[in-house]
Amino acid sequence: MDGSGRRLKKEITPEQAIKHLIDKCGYIEGVAPEWQTLTKWQNEGIARTPNGCRVEPDGTCQHGYKSWLLIYGLL
Repeated sequence: MDGSGRRLKKEITPEQAIKHLIDKCGYIEGVAPEWQTLTKWQNEGIARTPNGCRVEPDGTCQHGYKSWLLIYGLL
């Protein structure tokens, strides 16, 4: 399991799953955070958006970007 209660297919790495979600959502700005960073954000109660704004984990910034945690479906 990936910590969110969801299971990834054995042949798919977390990085591949993240890339697929980014491609699917159309987010091309920013660098996708690593899995450890997402976990840290979730534990600390903060997150970033693809354009770098700091938001609550389930938040959306003033520019309309969802947090990476929401994009990945971790919340």
